[in-house]
Amino acid sequence: MKHFFALLLSALMVLSLLTACGDKTTPSDGDDQTVTDENGGDTDNNTDDTTDPYDAVRSYWSEDQLTQAWGPDQVVEHLFFHPIIAYPQWAFHDCNASQDQRYGLDDWMVTVDEYNKILQSVYDKGYILVAMEDVWSEVTDESGTHMVRNTLMLPEGKKPLVISFDDVNYYPYMLDEGFTSKLVVGDDGEIWAQCTDPYTNETFLTKELDATPILDQFVYEHPDFSLNGAKAIFSLTGYQGILGYRTQDDRDIAADSPDRPAFDAYRASEIEAVKPVIERLKETGWTFGSHTWGHIRLDTKPLQTVINDTERMHSIIEEGVKRGMFLQGHAPYCTGKELAAYLIGGPVSDHESVSEDEVRAKLRAGMHINLRASSLIDSLSFLVDGCKDMPWRDFVSVCTDDVHAKDLLTVGHINKVVGKAIAAGLDGKEVIKLATLNAAREYGFADLGAIAPGYIADIQLVDALDGSRPKAVFVEGELVAEDGKYLGSDSMGEAYDLPNTVNIPQLSGSDSFRLRVPEGYSGSTVTVNVMTPVPGSRILRHVVPTELPVKDGAVDISGDASLCFVCCANRYGLGSKTIAVYKNFGLLTGALASTISHDSHNLTVCYRSADDAWLAAETLRNCGVCAANNGSETHIELPAAGLMSQKPCAEVAQDIAEVQKAVDVISGGALTLLASAIIALPVLPSVVITDMGLVDGTTQSFVPVFADM
Repeated sequence: MKHFFALLLSALMVLSLLTACGDKTTPSDGDDQTVTDENGGDTDNNTDDTTDPYDAVRSYWSEDQLTQAWGPDQVVEHLFFHPIIAYPQWAFHDCNASQDQRYGLDDWMVTVDEYNKILQSVYDKGYILVAMEDVWSEVTDESGTHMVRNTLMLPEGKKPLVISFDDVNYYPYMLDEGFTSKLVVGDDGEIWAQCTDPYTNETFLTKELDATPILDQFVYEHPDFSLNGAKAIFSLTGYQGILGYRTQDDRDIAADSPDRPAFDAYRASEIEAVKPVIERLKETGWTFGSHTWGHIRLDTKPLQTVINDTERMHSIIEEGVKRGMFLQGHAPYCTGKELAAYLIGGPVSDHESVSEDEVRAKLRAGMHINLRASSLIDSLSFLVDGCKDMPWRDFVSVCTDDVHAKDLLTVGHINKVVGKAIAAGLDGKEVIKLATLNAAREYGFADLGAIAPGYIADIQLVDALDGSRPKAVFVEGELVAEDGKYLGSDSMGEAYDLPNTVNIPQLSGSDSFRLRVPEGYSGSTVTVNVMTPVPGSRILRHVVPTELPVKDGAVDISGDASLCFVCCANRYGLGSKTIAVYKNFGLLTGALASTISHDSHNLTVCYRSADDAWLAAETLRNCGVCAANNGSETHIELPAAGLMSQKPCAEVAQDIAEVQKAVDVISGGALTLLASAIIALPVLPSVVITDMGLVDGTTQSFVPVFADM
């Protein structure tokens, strides 16, 4: 829904480029000034209270207070601003702006005082801030994909209001005309604005002179002004960075320029600097939309102009190609003309072949092939059959993908793949070459993969070329393991205090996992597009319209043991989720939940029981994988982004074994604990589930959950 929403929002805004598309200059050298608050002191507002003050806003309205239905035929007002003028005297009288620029400021901007009065006015008139995602939904039916208005549930007497901000990029011209310069996270964990007084050149932090912290403070003081924590939308361009950080600009310099390293380092530092600002804004109800890369007026520009602007985004990828960066592809079932087109697009290797004929076709087309074996997929035998009769195998290497810690300890890693490739018919010496020299050449490592002068001395001593464990291991010439024993330090290095990265406000109980029929539907059955695997087909999964019973306003699958529900919930605080029905997944009872869910790694829950689904999801607010059944759960915590653990491998392997036992119970031994990892992978040539809806990867379009709605 995101890009549809962004386009819709941009189309609704009748904007002018007058001053907003002014100077396009190079990034500054950064801020060297001492930063204080507006009163001349520091910004240390630390408190011993660890409670997020925004929690009071999120929870201000209880569900039983939302009794007023605001239907699709009722107006939702939209109020839009540019950044606000912090120093009106400077902007309109004392700066060096032309008269036309000042007219533009007068037409399209407001001052701090005007902005405060507007906020107070709409509040006094009974308006309440709502999220655009709650106002509109994207649906796909026989007429195509389009947006539909939702019915909002509001407190009695309130009227919905959407606020958006255009050009919160702090363009260079703004810095010269009396605006603040960027958003930052202060010592109190809240959003502040950096500002430079144009008369004194003093740089300080303020919550009084910028639209964003002003709205934040107004909502804190008037929590009844926000519905479930909603704030406003930033509609951003890209050509001069975002939020005051020059993450990008509208110029580039040659790759071989002596200034290129500093240029790239500056951009990289700006990208890192803006990330905590974005995170905090999202945490406190702000959302983001696209105002195109180059500030395009979608209501007046021809389609080709919009396409060209989109291609600006693609040019960033092209830069990677120009600079010789490695592009690994995912191209199962890709042959013939499609393969040729795919290779022209830039990928040079692939680890997703599904047949020996496909391996041959890709090798003949000059593609590098990775022979893969993992904890989820073991296709070595037929992959080897596809390459062993080829006259050359310089473009073949071996790889793993999704290997459990338990398998690392008990079975092995690349050595396991080597052993399997030898067993499948390849010569041992050649397989060693595939695992070492060929792999190094694939990734462009000139000093790895061989034992020779100038190469890094990463060496294994083995008793036989069969993939068995090595007798000794050297890393950079140093003996680190011998006779199966690690000889290095037991220290794991610095342990990091990792924050909980799962933010799922849209899930608040078992009812959150019931697939409700559309509002107003009263039938005893409903036709659902059931996600169904297609074995042996390029289309890994499609939908089959299936009539299912309705019980208490929700889809009922209790009578069909082959079905389960699957829920994909955004784990980054956006509040979006999708629930669908899946056939032949292999789940018999309970629920299986995971924050390992390629590639967005949203929370994915497969379940027969909504109660167990809620138990698993609530458990995974701490991140990881969880199996729940009849009110009990077994889980593994993965605090590093919901993907990794800081425990020693042996402990992680033990945790995995315990979770796998629980998964065996709820699936009759049919599933692994990562069985759901690719159900939500939208790049697949398949129907997949995302937090925004069901997506057909072959057509890149949304598929409705209910077939007849």
